[in-house]
Amino acid sequence: MSKLPIPDPEKMKVDLQDKAVLYMQHRKDAIKGLQADLKKIYYDSDSGKFYKQGKHGDFIKFSEGSVKRYLKIHGFKPSAKTDDEHSPIDYAMDEIMEDRAVEWVGQLGGYRTGLHTIQNGTRILIRKSASLPKPKTGDYSAFDKFFRGILKTDEQINFFYSWLKICLTELSKGSLRSGPAIVLVSPKNFGKSLFKKLVSKILGGRAADATKFMKSRTDFNADLFGSELWVLDDTVPAAQYGARLEMGKLIKQVVASNDDSCHPKGRDALPVRIWRRLMIFCNDDPESLKIIPPIDGQDHLSDKLAILKAHKQDLSFAGLDADEKDNYDTRIEEQLPAFADFIMNQFEIPESAKTQSDHVRRWGLDVIQSEEVVSSVQAEQKEIKLHEMIQEHITRFSEWRGKASSLVDELQDIPELRQRMIDLRLNTDSVSKLLTNLSVMKSGIYSKPKKDRVKGQEYIIKPEY
Repeated sequence: MSKLPIPDPEKMKVDLQDKAVLYMQHRKDAIKGLQADLKKIYYDSDSGKFYKQGKHGDFIKFSEGSVKRYLKIHGFKPSAKTDDEHSPIDYAMDEIMEDRAVEWVGQLGGYRTGLHTIQNGTRILIRKSASLPKPKTGDYSAFDKFFRGILKTDEQINFFYSWLKICLTELSKGSLRSGPAIVLVSPKNFGKSLFKKLVSKILGGRAADATKFMKSRTDFNADLFGSELWVLDDTVPAAQYGARLEMGKLIKQVVASNDDSCHPKGRDALPVRIWRRLMIFCNDDPESLKIIPPIDGQDHLSDKLAILKAHKQDLSFAGLDADEKDNYDTRIEEQLPAFADFIMNQFEIPESAKTQSDHVRRWGLDVIQSEEVVSSVQAEQKEIKLHEMIQEHITRFSEWRGKASSLVDELQDIPELRQRMIDLRLNTDSVSKLLTNLSVMKSGIYSKPKKDRVKGQEYIIKPEY
């Protein structure tokens, strides 16, 4: 019985190399002159799906069969040559899956349609970008009248228009710079829905409800990360001080953090920096105002959160009454290019808004906060009410040190404060919590030393003035 020949490893290696070279040459010949058609197609290596750029510029999901049909229509042969075991379409598919592969596909705020390389060299495909208005001279009076009617004062109007100008400039340039959030405090039925729609249209037409994210109810945020405008309503106020502090941390994260992570359902999170702006809409009643975090709390929101006071006005837009809302979209589209031209090319940011503080150098704009709204927010805080009583009656001239129970006793001994203490339900436990909060809110006045094993927890309170 004859022995089988023993393969020569070196010859096998050479044969494989020759086949690889021949394969690449055949692939090169097969797609020669047709690369332009391949550049419209990408392969998502994570999902196994293909994406082809449509006639409007956006990328559409395609099946493998649809891609092959497209290639066939554009000149790729489905049959192999006599001296080749692969067809031109096979070579084209291999080219796409190898050289046109991406690791993530979706929409991201501030990103233009097409291929991007982000952190750590990750290749991502943006299917669709924001539809920014194309500036064009014309009539924008409906936009201007509506915004001026709601914001009223020159200071608020100038800030809001400056904010819009910076937003549009950055989006048009592809900048991912962060920027301040806006809280718009208003009476009920002031035109909130229309206000949100107009701002969304100006910033590219993509707005998302940030409620679940801001309330820490979900880690899945792909809808948010695909939007330039994040919107939060006062539907679930953060009543407790701790919850309001947490809200402040989340606002700070949205406004100033560069460590973003987009997490679609069913897929791994993608570390990526995006462009977004947060707007919070809040009614002016005491309960709704609780959504606003402590401005002078530990997260230093005073330079990151603009607070504007909205005014109720005639809800007509461009001559249309409130019952003609179905026609609003047509009028909005008619005047949107002209308003964008006004903001981008005619409106100038006032020098008064361009102070030299750090956040202005970072964002190009100094935030403003309505004194009326801030006063209303503080007036509803038990911390502020307790602070006023302490400063007026306990530490007016000298520093005070002691336990919460001692402070309660001293306050209750003052005749004009007894009923107020009852109305505010101030007892040792509640005052202890309020003093702890005040040590954060007003750390220069209130302090909470380390608890003494013998004396218990004491607090130190200094005169405010």
